[in-house]
Amino acid sequence: MSATVALVASTTSDEGAPLLVARLRHLLDAGWDAWLFCKGGRWRDEPALRDPGLVERVAIAPDAKRDSSPFDDRLKALCPDLVHFHSGSFALKGLQNGQLPEARIVIRFRADGQDLAVSNLELLWRRANRLLFPDPLALERALARGCPPARAAVMQPPVEPGTDADRPYRPSATLRILSAGPLVWQQGFEHSIHAVRLLLDMGVQCEYRIVGDGDHVQAVAFARHQLGLGEQVQLISPDGDGHLPEELHSADVFVDPAVADTTPLTALAAAQAHGVPFVATVRSTPLSDEAGITVARRDPQAIAAALARLASDAALRERMERAGPLVTGITRSDHLEELERVYTAALAEGARP
Repeated sequence: MSATVALVASTTSDEGAPLLVARLRHLLDAGWDAWLFCKGGRWRDEPALRDPGLVERVAIAPDAKRDSSPFDDRLKALCPDLVHFHSGSFALKGLQNGQLPEARIVIRFRADGQDLAVSNLELLWRRANRLLFPDPLALERALARGCPPARAAVMQPPVEPGTDADRPYRPSATLRILSAGPLVWQQGFEHSIHAVRLLLDMGVQCEYRIVGDGDHVQAVAFARHQLGLGEQVQLISPDGDGHLPEELHSADVFVDPAVADTTPLTALAAAQAHGVPFVATVRSTPLSDEAGITVARRDPQAIAAALARLASDAALRERMERAGPLVTGITRSDHLEELERVYTAALAEGARP
């Protein structure tokens, strides 16, 4: 494959450097003329972007105004056949004023839907050869905003194998609870926050961290305030795919309180891969009862009871920690091969006006 492809990420991208670099390396190994452009200070000190074998293929513009646009002289001179934007808002900046008229365009939208708030979505719908979404909920939101379904698809991020699968049970006076996902009503975080209140009232000391961002953040924050949990519940802004593994490393239990099947299962699968027991609401596809506990939707009492059970039963938690990594999911290899097929299909078409 001799086509030239540019991967373009910015501070608004919600995928981290390790995955971006994995895509770049895979494409190069497969014979593509691939390049990675990263704009914004978040990329400045990313070790993955400093790989000596890839440094000539990576351009970082952390803060220099002259070259902070991905359409600086280097990218213009590249004349890529395909450009893959890693957020909708950044794609809009790159496609305004008729830029990249000859390139095929792939746009990957954020899980939290924040980049659907741009002023000219119609330009993105018109110019993109392929529109990618990390989960069905993100796609559903886009379709409601006029996204052309024929060129849209769900492409879930890969589930990485954990490094904590064999960790011993670590007794602690405080149960460390973690959730992650876009802050949207479908995630049901108000119910898990209520469950934490019930758990504390039962005498179980705990702390709860929620990693995510989205348009429901005020409602989630109000639930925390209303239940007097300002110290016990923390809302953590996501920081690419390097942040969740860090949180999982110190978590005792992962909670997925979703109230709809459209919410992503990526974080839950990552928790299992890292050997973190889960408490999750029922899904249309059954979850493993060996790696966690499934409860009814919209039932804080059931969530609290399951968490209390795990807090008091060290042997059960150990069994679930060992069972979790056996879960199957989309591997990085699967993901990269699927992405390559998307690029090949887009290149078979002409550039869109």
